[in-house]
Amino acid sequence: MEIIFLKPMTLFFDLGNTLLYSLDPGDENIKIACVHAAAAFAELGYLIRPNDLAAAHYHNLTRYYAIRDGDHIEHSAEQIFIQTLEEFGFTDLPAKDIHAAIQAFYAYTQSNWYLIDGVPELLGKLRQKGHTLGLISNASSIQDVLTQLQSHRLSDFFTSVNISAAIGFRKPRREIFEAALKNAGVEAGDTVMIGDTFIADILGAKRMGMRAVWATRYAKTDQVILPDVHADFLLDDITLLEEVLDLMIR
Repeated sequence: MEIIFLKPMTLFFDLGNTLLYSLDPGDENIKIACVHAAAAFAELGYLIRPNDLAAAHYHNLTRYYAIRDGDHIEHSAEQIFIQTLEEFGFTDLPAKDIHAAIQAFYAYTQSNWYLIDGVPELLGKLRQKGHTLGLISNASSIQDVLTQLQSHRLSDFFTSVNISAAIGFRKPRREIFEAALKNAGVEAGDTVMIGDTFIADILGAKRMGMRAVWATRYAKTDQVILPDVHADFLLDDITLLEEVLDLMIR
C-alpha cells in the first residue's frame, strides 16, 4: 500500500453523538421538553391546558420525525409548533411567543448534551495543521445548534455552519452537502465528513465523492447499514482523528 501525507483539507463534522454526547436521547427526553414548551406558552397568558398541548405536540413531533426519516425534508421546530397550536384554534400568533415556547423546549434538551473529552484540543490541533473545519448538522432549530456551539465553546473552530433547518434538507440529501461545499468553496474530493450516523453521514458523504470517517463510540446500535457502502475509517475515539488524517492509506 502507498502511504501519502494528507494535504490540508476541509473537515465537516456532525455535532450530536460526534462532538457531543447525550445521556438521555430517548423519547422520554422529547416528552419532557414538550411539557416545558407547553408550560412556557401557557405562562404567556393563553387559555390552554398545558398537558393537552404537550401531548398534542409530542404526537405531532413523533409523526413528523417518522416522515422526515423517509423524505429527509426539514421543517423548523417553529413550524411544527405552529401546526400544533392551530389544532387548538391559535393562529397568527406573535413570533416572540412561538420563540419563547421553542426556547423552553430546547433549554431542556440542551441540558442533556455534554462535550466529549478532548474535542476542543482536537479541533485546535486540526486547525493548527491547516485544516478548515465546518459543521453539517441535522437539526430542526438553527438557534439550538448555535447555542450548543456557543455553550460548549466550539463556535470559533468552524468557518462554516450548515444546519438542515436553514437549508430545508437533511443529510443524506445531496442538497445539504452541496450547500456545505458551496459555502466552504471547496470540491467534494478535498473534504472529509466525520459523523456517527451511517445513512446520514457516511452514505451521504460517499455519494458526493467525499471521504468519510464513521465516529462509532456514541453511534446508535440499531442503525441501517448498507453492505456496499464503506466508510474510509471507523473511529471509536474521536480524539484520535488527528492521527487518522495524518496518514491516509490508499
